[in-house]
Amino acid sequence: MKKILSFGLVICLSIFFQTAFILVESIETPQKVVTAFCKSFYQLDDSAIDYLTENAYMADDINMIKLYKEKIQKQTNACGYRMSYAKNFLFKIETHTINQNAEEATIQLKAKKTAIIPWLRYRKLTPIDHTFRLVKENGHWKINSSIDQLL
Repeated sequence: MKKILSFGLVICLSIFFQTAFILVESIETPQKVVTAFCKSFYQLDDSAIDYLTENAYMADDINMIKLYKEKIQKQTNACGYRMSYAKNFLFKIETHTINQNAEEATIQLKAKKTAIIPWLRYRKLTPIDHTFRLVKENGHWKINSSIDQLL
């Protein structure tokens, strides 16, 4: 009987802690938004726009993310490669909160960006250091600073 109770207690505690960890992990923070945006932006993913306010990606009625992707597409086509060769991946990501209150935040992201360079057959690491201003919009954190610094 003690074995069954012990086993039942372990199962209940496991379920409780797993649920708690999932809830804690799902809380949206400015740091998570900046990291997710940079990952999707450098991987040329269309979901990058979801992390931005309209002010951040529109400049003179031009969608800056679309313009950037078109530029990368032309460069890769000129070299005879597919768009997937231009994807970059982030490593050693560090975020630092410079300023944060209930409605605004300023986050600095430092990371190493790497791309597979097909014609050289090695990986080139490029350090990146960007500061983002975020605002809370409809209960979600969104990047409000211009993405010109990333282009």
